[in-house]
Amino acid sequence: MKILTKYVPTVIAALLAVGVVTAFKACGPMEDGTWMNCHNAQIQVFILAVLMTLIGIVTIFLKEQRIKLCLDIVSVVLAVIVIFVPGIITSLCMMDTMRCHTLMRPFAVLMSVVFIVIKVITILYERVLKKEQ
Repeated sequence: MKILTKYVPTVIAALLAVGVVTAFKACGPMEDGTWMNCHNAQIQVFILAVLMTLIGIVTIFLKEQRIKLCLDIVSVVLAVIVIFVPGIITSLCMMDTMRCHTLMRPFAVLMSVVFIVIKVITILYERVLKKEQ
């Protein structure tokens, strides 16, 4: 359980950051060299995922439980924001068949949901189960 609560969320956030700029990236530049709006969504998701990863790395080394809890909550909020960035906060391409709709958005949402579930398990484990021991 310790590996799940300590390292897995950080790995998921790192995979989200790497995936959104590699295999699951948004649409490429247009013929005239300009970028579509979905590229901005990709950058925003990348930045949020990097922040989630950094928070995860910091929490691995923290001993103070209150600060850890606060950082866990912040990372969950960032993951919720990631869910809403592609398509809601930042619009994507008009065609539903573009990469941003078929790859980037589902990947970002899936990874964020998994991250949130594991973080909630972590928070409950550290708050409820450790108090009983």
